[in-house]
Amino acid sequence: MKQPGPSTAALVVALACFASALTARAAVRPWVVGPDPVRLQPLPLTSIDLGTGLRLLWTRSPAPLFEASLILAAPPDVPSLALLIQSARFRVEGTSSCPGPAFTECLGRNGIRLDVAADADTITLTVHALAEKGPEALAMLGEMVVRPPITGEGLAVARSALQSLVAERGNDPVSVATDRLFQQLFGAQHRYAGALDYGDLADLSVEQVSAWTREMVCADRALLVVSSPFPGTTIGAWVSSAFDAWQGCDDAGTEQPPAPDIPASAQTGVRLEGYLETRDTALVVGRRLDPADFESVAAARVVARILARAVGAPEGASERAGANVQVYRGAGVWWAWTSALEPTEVARLWDETMRIARGEVTDREINQAIRAEIASVLRQMDGTGALASLEARCTLWSDCPVEPVRYLSWLQAATPRLVKARARTLLSVDSLVVVRCGPGVETGTDELGQAQSSPLSAEK
Repeated sequence: MKQPGPSTAALVVALACFASALTARAAVRPWVVGPDPVRLQPLPLTSIDLGTGLRLLWTRSPAPLFEASLILAAPPDVPSLALLIQSARFRVEGTSSCPGPAFTECLGRNGIRLDVAADADTITLTVHALAEKGPEALAMLGEMVVRPPITGEGLAVARSALQSLVAERGNDPVSVATDRLFQQLFGAQHRYAGALDYGDLADLSVEQVSAWTREMVCADRALLVVSSPFPGTTIGAWVSSAFDAWQGCDDAGTEQPPAPDIPASAQTGVRLEGYLETRDTALVVGRRLDPADFESVAAARVVARILARAVGAPEGASERAGANVQVYRGAGVWWAWTSALEPTEVARLWDETMRIARGEVTDREINQAIRAEIASVLRQMDGTGALASLEARCTLWSDCPVEPVRYLSWLQAATPRLVKARARTLLSVDSLVVVRCGPGVETGTDELGQAQSSPLSAEK
């Protein structure tokens, strides 16, 4: 016989208990989602003096988890290749006690996960573990930087990984066009342009990598951010033990290194075209941003979201189409891309860019983008360690992608009128660089590096 369903009274009681549980959970979260505005509170970060050049910030984790992010800042004269090869080395060389393939086993034995990330200014090493494994995680992180084992074998593995990356990007029209865009915005040899070729990699030696290590991997150019339920005094003792032998750079102070200068030859308001033997044609549009102009950077993120949705990338980015904003220490970049089999199809990106620039974007499109950005901020900050690391960079250093609390407040106050006004300035033709490459490009040059340039007009 069919069992009867729950009675109305029982259902009311169940719903009441569920609502009570949600209320209790919301009380301990740093934000509230619902009819009220979303609120994100800054984490309390405590600076701990170690008596060395290493800067340590600690925040208490509400969960029994340990997370530590070690951020290494590059001086202005270090090329992009140095950051890429160092990050590749950290992934494959391990430590003196657990070199090479044994490194993965050592991590797994202690339940530690290592993440390595590199951008144009920094390398970030992050370890995740259970709270009681904090000393082991810090000891392993400390050994990676205090005694980095630079070997010919490890360098060969790291070089091979980067050579594969160069080969893949060289056959992808979006990657080729994006690289050319960044070279135009910053200059071909600038670190932010990220130029990389086989010749650079083939000439790498252990001596050169060791020299870069001495410039970058040193205590007074580093920031360590720890999230743990253990008290700050305990964390300070763990860090002192793990990093006690770490030396400072010969010429570094405790301040963040300056950003590399952008040459006067890096011009905007140009169009570049080049031939590439692929099936697809790619179009990339971009411009530089001033990191100090917070509202422009914030509006650029919303515009990127609107444009990505308009060209078929509702989540913001895919291999075929998308838009993004990247903020470095000395400059920011807004760019969008698309690729298609038919050369005429990529023109949609330019048409949509100009539609937004003319203010023809609807209030609904803008509000959708704002809501998506709010959700994105909350997803990215769904973790004490990630939020602590980002806030530390924003507080102490200038290479801050976006201040989460300030950005969230700006998003909630932004109106369609404000976004449209900012979009007109952002997408002005004389500030944009447009790059198109693929089999259907009319110039017929042999490679994009020889592409012709001409003033860009609104009709193109």
